[in-house]
Amino acid sequence: MAGGGAGDDDVVVVSCGGRGGGDPGAYAAVLKRKLDLYCAAVAKSMVWFLLLLPLQRLDFSRPI
Repeated sequence: MAGGGAGDDDVVVVSCGGRGGGDPGAYAAVLKRKLDLYCAAVAKSMVWFLLLLPLQRLDFSRPI
């Protein structure tokens, strides 16, 4: 792979928590929890956008 990055066959080792000797399973659980929270926040913001979009198209300034 050009540019010195990791290729498909390369093994990349990452630290599990920063202070050495962390439990990879616990670290994976923390990462999954953070990812789940992020995905939930994105989904919630998309739902609010889709619910409010029709209200923005209404013209509240004209009389009934």
